[in-house]
Amino acid sequence: MEPLTQILETERLLLKEVTPELYHYLFKHLSEEEFKTYFCLDDALMQQAKERYEKGITYYGITFKYFLLKDKATRETIGTCGFYRWYQEYNRAEFGYVMSNESYRKQGLMKEAAERLIKFGFDDMGIHRIEAFANPENTASVKILEGLGMQYEGLLREHYLRGDEYEPSACYSILKHEYNSL
Repeated sequence: MEPLTQILETERLLLKEVTPELYHYLFKHLSEEEFKTYFCLDDALMQQAKERYEKGITYYGITFKYFLLKDKATRETIGTCGFYRWYQEYNRAEFGYVMSNESYRKQGLMKEAAERLIKFGFDDMGIHRIEAFANPENTASVKILEGLGMQYEGLLREHYLRGDEYEPSACYSILKHEYNSL
């Protein structure tokens, strides 16, 4: 039986937590195609998931707390959102998101999910600082981060490896006291 996980709600979405126990269970009990459907992954992202699973999900005091985005009406997984690197010792986390199902883009769903999870991070996880990185040319992502009240901190050169090319990342963050004053 699939392990129970926390589910958060927004107006149009269910946010289902992905725990190490759930990840392990699904890797052991689903076919590769079923796993890809469950997480809304293409072949490249499936390869990343396999590598992450083989290396261990929690390492060197860094863990994650992310959620599957599920359309409330269809229960279909459409993306992920959450804290991909959570440094519990430092009360700091790196926030990220992916809208895997392109037909759900440009509807405000990612901002809806992100707002709920930022609140969850500060109120329930005890995070002090949430940071996020985006390619500065990804105007949709930058707009989401700025819409969440995150402040631009600077540009990190050759920060993200995509394929065989290094890309810059714009660094954004929000602190708990800033969030509380929004």
